[in-house]
Amino acid sequence: MTLWNVRYEEIKKLAVDICEKYDVRSVPINVFELALKLGIKVIPYPAKKHDIFIKESDDGFFMYVDEEPRIYYNPEKMYGRINYTILHEVGHILLGHIQESNLAETEANFFAKYLLAPPPLIQELQLISAEGIINAFGMSYEASCNAWNYYTKWLRKTKGIYNPYEQKMVKLFRSSLDEYSRKYPLGLMCWQTIE
Repeated sequence: MTLWNVRYEEIKKLAVDICEKYDVRSVPINVFELALKLGIKVIPYPAKKHDIFIKESDDGFFMYVDEEPRIYYNPEKMYGRINYTILHEVGHILLGHIQESNLAETEANFFAKYLLAPPPLIQELQLISAEGIINAFGMSYEASCNAWNYYTKWLRKTKGIYNPYEQKMVKLFRSSLDEYSRKYPLGLMCWQTIE
């Protein structure tokens, strides 16, 4: 399902506002810390009930318990997948999703993809491949490929010129970006380039 451009912009602005309000200023984003700041409990699938939870979702899900949001996740997944799953579920909660739908999944997927690896931050770090995104943003290979594809579309559309909320995001993350650039002065240049 495709979202309207207006809805994409609303979700991107929400992501930047969340970073500003909850002092998220470094990459990779610590999704456990963000959830804690948002008042969301994040709980691994319990070993004794693992099979029951897997039937609900192989990756994770959210639910309300006594009106408090909780995210349950599969701790057997790779770190990058866990990050994506938790941020995806945070997206459902922040976007007010109360029932499953294709639209809700599309919105939560976009929220997680955008917040984990925002195109302006990819550009600021001068990354030129999905592999660079894996290392800089702590994402799985699949998620980093999706982020790279989105980045290249964003770059073609915007010519790399930031709108006001993207400028705000770069400013929020400036210290972290500078630290990363000092640590990896050439970025993480790998096999793929923008055509």
